[in-house]
Amino acid sequence: KADLLPHLQFLASQMNFLDIVPITAETGLNVDTIAAIVRKHLPEATHHFPEDYITDRSQRFMASEIIREKLMRFLGAELPYSVTVEIERFVSNERGGYDING
Repeated sequence: KADLLPHLQFLASQMNFLDIVPITAETGLNVDTIAAIVRKHLPEATHHFPEDYITDRSQRFMASEIIREKLMRFLGAELPYSVTVEIERFVSNERGGYDING
C-alpha cells in the first residue's frame, strides 16, 4: 500500500483530478467514499424510461441470460464464457408462468 503513494502523488501532479481515492475490492475500503464522490459530481438528468421499467431488454433475452448464467455457474470451467443461449420456444402457460425451450 505504501508503495502506491509515490505513484498517486505523481498522477496528482500530472492531471487535475477532482479527488484521488485509493480503493480495494477485497476489503471494500473507500468504496462508499468513491461512490459518494461520483454521485456528487454526476449531473441530474431526466429519466429515459418510466420508473416501473426494470430493463429495456425483452423477456426472451432475459430468459436466455438467466439460462446462460445457470450454465456457467453449474458447469464452471467446462463451459466457455462465450456461450450463447438461443430461445426456441417462449410461451405463457395456464399457471401464469412461461414454458421456455432454449
